[in-house]
Amino acid sequence: MNTSAPTPPSSSGNPSPVINAARLNDQELAELDELLSSTGFEECMSAEELDGFCCALACCTERIAQPEWLTEVLGEPIPLTKTRIGPRRFLALEELVTRHFASVKAQLAKGESFAPIVNLDEDGRAFGYGWAIGFACGMGLRPDAWDAIEDDDLLAEAFVPIMDLVDEANEGDEDFPDMTKEECDERINAMLDGVFDAYQFFQGAAKKAAAAKAGGGKLGAGKPKSAGAKKPRPR
Repeated sequence: MNTSAPTPPSSSGNPSPVINAARLNDQELAELDELLSSTGFEECMSAEELDGFCCALACCTERIAQPEWLTEVLGEPIPLTKTRIGPRRFLALEELVTRHFASVKAQLAKGESFAPIVNLDEDGRAFGYGWAIGFACGMGLRPDAWDAIEDDDLLAEAFVPIMDLVDEANEGDEDFPDMTKEECDERINAMLDGVFDAYQFFQGAAKKAAAAKAGGGKLGAGKPKSAGAKKPRPR
């Protein structure tokens, strides 16, 4: 059964319909990838980067309005993209991006195994550089909220695989590491373990804050427990 996410405000200012939180199928993912590429703007995210970005937004419990995060995805003000690709294609892009974001939130909320959208090389290896960079961009929208990660030794250690990928990607080395497919998958899974730990951490912190506000006493978040991770979903 499909689940529904809360109705978000549309970037156009009009009321939005209830968003279907089911995962995009392969045809819809291909359409999303094509629409993102069609903007012709170098700073626009790829589908892989968007997936990591949405995951970071879903982890953080601090609310971020759709126009703000969609502008980050596009890399430019929304009206410019709408003019660049036309109103009809922009609405299609906005719908697919919003649905994908709802799908990511639903997967994390259910504790499902998360299959990231990652590019594969000719040997079927997924390095996850774009995904990690997208996740870091999502963190950058609310950096103060993510500072709490550094204060927790377990979480800080769990985030090492993500930050390592970001550092490698920023080095600009055109040659991929000499790694087997299995080694690449292990790195992706270690990265996803850190993501699930972060999600549980933020959820626990939100419950503690709500309990304190309601006068219900303290509620310990407990030690994060990583959920299982699927193999990367190829693109």
